[in-house]
Amino acid sequence: MAGWGAPVSAGLYSRCNHGLSRNEVGERRQGGASILEGVERRGRACAWSGGAAGGATGGGGGNSSAAGAVIGGDPADLARARFGAEMTEHIAVKNFREYLRIPTVQPNVNYDACVEFLKRMAKGLGLPCKVYTPVRNKPIVVITWQGTNPNIPTLLLNSHMDVVPVFKEKWTHDPFGAEKDANGNIYARGAQDMKCVGIQYIEAVRKLKESGVKLSRTIHMSFVPDEEIGGEDGMGIWSQTEDFKALNVGCALDEGMASPDETYILFYAERSIWQVHIHCPGTPGHGSLLLPETAGEKMRKVIDSFMDYRSKEKLKLETNPDLSIGDVITINLTRVKGGVQNNVIPPEMIVGFDCRLPPSTDLEAFDKFISDTCKAAGKGVYPEFQQKQASCDITKLDNTNPFWITFKEVIDNLGLKVKHRVFPGGTDSRFVRALGIPAFGFSPMNETPVLLHDHDEFFHGEFLISGAEAQRFTDFTPSHQTPQLRWKPQKEIKYFIITHLINKNQPLF
Repeated sequence: MAGWGAPVSAGLYSRCNHGLSRNEVGERRQGGASILEGVERRGRACAWSGGAAGGATGGGGGNSSAAGAVIGGDPADLARARFGAEMTEHIAVKNFREYLRIPTVQPNVNYDACVEFLKRMAKGLGLPCKVYTPVRNKPIVVITWQGTNPNIPTLLLNSHMDVVPVFKEKWTHDPFGAEKDANGNIYARGAQDMKCVGIQYIEAVRKLKESGVKLSRTIHMSFVPDEEIGGEDGMGIWSQTEDFKALNVGCALDEGMASPDETYILFYAERSIWQVHIHCPGTPGHGSLLLPETAGEKMRKVIDSFMDYRSKEKLKLETNPDLSIGDVITINLTRVKGGVQNNVIPPEMIVGFDCRLPPSTDLEAFDKFISDTCKAAGKGVYPEFQQKQASCDITKLDNTNPFWITFKEVIDNLGLKVKHRVFPGGTDSRFVRALGIPAFGFSPMNETPVLLHDHDEFFHGEFLISGAEAQRFTDFTPSHQTPQLRWKPQKEIKYFIITHLINKNQPLF
């Protein structure tokens, strides 16, 4: 997820989780056994081992039990137990952990191993796979399942392969080991952002094929590079090619974000990114003097102006419970440059700000704010923009968007609580929306702490698998009201949304 710092600050973490700590969220998930149609899932180990083999059957089972049986024993026994547990894991979990162990870390990513992994996934699904390289060494992998009516607009399931760097000393698990704890949490960089979603796509398609479903609409699963550094050399350039145009995309699904409570978050828009360096030239000289119009004086005025604006937006967010972080302008001081030594007044100081502007922002007015700030700071102060995006396109969530009508029918009939949000960072969806294609940012991860770009990023295996009792959902149609359930198997949510976006009876344009 581009545009988020690494790691997430403690303040942002608290805000995103509405006061829930990681442990509290974990205890909530572990304490309430997930129930589907009266079938009790006894602990998380059951959701792991029993889900694939034919449903929750009671008892411990799974990786945690196998490993726990030999804790404190011979290391060789422990290794054998872990190996045996991994061999019995659901295919979704096995594939997820293998994917996480491929270190596609920015910068200068080598995507070769990732491409080979995805080719193998395509082969296992019996589907063709193409690799596009609009930029050298930055491949785009597309796995296609052709529908019975290949002439109608297709559904694009997009995810990115790259991940942000880690501070290994801050992790309690190997960030590329995909280690699983006794609660079934899988720790690795990319666990939430966003290799989990790529595997959800693959497993939802596997589920569809195994169920004998015939699709009218073609599915393209795309795995793109470099989203974490802006995506310009990935989805950005690829979306402008004839290869992308030939896919005839009518609607796209892309990444969303975890939610610490029972709700799911659906993103329909993003904020524009403005990153600016303010140059403050001034009078140089000896550090013992009080010279006029120094660079430091001018820089202080600039910082005060930007921070005052920031405080007003922060107050809006704190006093209006209906607002989320994506609804306000965020301003953060991110860089300061200048000076050679303490007793020399520098001829110039440069201060950098990262600004994120929601679609409701008057961009001309904000541009004027920056110009007025520079003018008021003193002679010669000027802005240099690293990024200055236009207002981002919005995916409409109303009756004018037939894809939204179908999406809403599915989530309503599944009884999901969904919040609609403007994405606080940046994703590849903006490139798709810029083409006039509706795109939904949706990562079905509720009751999960927000750990994208954070230390000890993890994802729970029950979000990738579901028990045999969930099979009854496969005959779901929008007219059939599904009973309200406390726990919704995440792969099934993806499964139904994909199914009905593709097989909706009415034509979608």
